[in-house]
Amino acid sequence: MIPPKAHALIAAAALAASGVAAEAHIINFFAKLDGLQVVDPTNSTATGAASIKYDHHSFTINVKLYLDGIGIDDLKGDGPNDTPIHMHMAPVGENGPIVVDLSWWSTTHFIEYEPKKLFIQWDSVILGGEQGEFETDIFENDTALTNSGLYLDVHTNAYPAGEIRGQILPVPAPGPLATFAAAALVATRRRRAR
Repeated sequence: MIPPKAHALIAAAALAASGVAAEAHIINFFAKLDGLQVVDPTNSTATGAASIKYDHHSFTINVKLYLDGIGIDDLKGDGPNDTPIHMHMAPVGENGPIVVDLSWWSTTHFIEYEPKKLFIQWDSVILGGEQGEFETDIFENDTALTNSGLYLDVHTNAYPAGEIRGQILPVPAPGPLATFAAAALVATRRRRAR
């Protein structure tokens, strides 16, 4: 016979697993941006953080980017399509070509919620293909993304070649202990709510 507490843990773990299965085609990535990652490094004090959800079935990404120290008026168009924020292909410490022009594929949502604090969002951006004045291979970009070979670059009036940059890295998957701990936490909260 399974004790009542174990039933709650098993149910919570099953619920968590079903949520993971429902989004199994979504891969989560992140990037921390700063001037030290730019090649050659800038002396900018601006920073950024990006959350990227990649649907590898449709080759599309949703990007949320937070910038601290850069406002809308600071952004400067660059590259073939004269836009300020791109994904480039290169490993850490090297410069590479633009492979995804975020603003080409999607409406760009800008919110400057404080001076020099900016939130930008792009939805359903295709990971390559023809993008205005250039074209890149979606499959090569997919391989580079999943192998930490892409980076985000932010171009500004002060640093037209790029003020801050961040390598795009996979969000570490939780191990079995983390999954069990999350399920136990859910079960404990439900028990306390009664």
